[in-house]
Amino acid sequence: MSSINPKYDAALARNKLKNVPAPKRQIVCTRGVFPTLIEGGTINTRFESHIKVNTGEQPCSSLQFHYAAMRSRDAEDSTLSVADFNLQAALVYNSQFFPMSIGGTTTTSVNPAALPVTNPAGVYLPANAEITIKTGAIVAMPVSYIPGGLTQTVRTKKVGSTAASSQIFTRFDVSIPGGGVDTTLGLFPVMVTGIPAKRHVAIAGWGDSLMAGVGDVTNNSNGCMGWFEHACHAVDGGSRNIPFTNLSKSGDMTSTYSVDEAQARFAYLEYATHVIFGMGNNDIMSGRTLAQMQDSHLEAWAHAKLFGCKVGAVTLTPRTTSADSWATVANQTPVSGYTTAGIRGQFNAWLVQQKALGNLDFIVDVNSVVADTTNPDVFKAGFSYDGTHWGSASTLTVAAYAKTVLLTLEV
Repeated sequence: MSSINPKYDAALARNKLKNVPAPKRQIVCTRGVFPTLIEGGTINTRFESHIKVNTGEQPCSSLQFHYAAMRSRDAEDSTLSVADFNLQAALVYNSQFFPMSIGGTTTTSVNPAALPVTNPAGVYLPANAEITIKTGAIVAMPVSYIPGGLTQTVRTKKVGSTAASSQIFTRFDVSIPGGGVDTTLGLFPVMVTGIPAKRHVAIAGWGDSLMAGVGDVTNNSNGCMGWFEHACHAVDGGSRNIPFTNLSKSGDMTSTYSVDEAQARFAYLEYATHVIFGMGNNDIMSGRTLAQMQDSHLEAWAHAKLFGCKVGAVTLTPRTTSADSWATVANQTPVSGYTTAGIRGQFNAWLVQQKALGNLDFIVDVNSVVADTTNPDVFKAGFSYDGTHWGSASTLTVAAYAKTVLLTLEV
């Protein structure tokens, strides 16, 4: 409705053109990981870590660290034996450290039923910057456990000790204190969110062991493990990194998407622009039907779209036995259900149909890279080492292809 003042109407119209919504809080850093294991059970009472991460293609501020302490019940998003602990965190950039608080305290008691989120830190970070995230978990008594993840050894440090003082609130990297030891796993943020100058692609990857990176080495120079993480890092072959969180868990099946036990991981999708669902390989071996796999995916896609995410899916790859350690194509035999005529091939064809129908936004066709061109029921010669997973060289081959898909994504 127009007012009686034409000048006011004209000014209002001009302001509407100038005023645009502020960017939504989203994932702004790489190397987020959901903890699916535990660390501890020794005399150590202090667990400390640092991780080097990269910001995305836009400057950002108002950073928050999101942690998963995990529920103490036996379900998909849970690990048993996780005790209460005190959480400490800090952000280090440009040789300065910024203590992160939760509820006004920098040493905060965390219950295993919680999903702790730090208060925002109003630190300006440029695009494509490297920052250090430090996390400390202090347990009340020995032989206690903390949520654990990230077996990587480069751009990461994980230590356990009985030290009396904290290493978190300094600008220096975590090191082994007197009497301390390196640990295999550590506590890290599931994701780092912030407010970017402009909204940009940020991906949640949610698959099984193939997306988690089983078979890859832990000492890659970029700190990544698995094709998904490698694809997000230096996606353009240069300085551009796509912020991500890896929610994958070895052994998972598509039932995870639909049995309401993974509610924590679904909740994190609020901060992603895109989600890549990468499960199904374990389903066939476990006897799930094609219809069950399809129903679980359809629910997961619909669930993700409630958060405004664009949805992608990964094609299923072969599973074979071999008489010569997968050195050749001829000596491989496909496992039942994993042929192109079986459930695997039917599922892959169904993904193409769902994209055409608009239920799926994009496909990461890993199968096109992994399967042999002359016999698509098996792996290319030398591609797999156990008939399911791929070694480090093959993982990088898949990642190189996946980069070409990720480069096409837009918000």
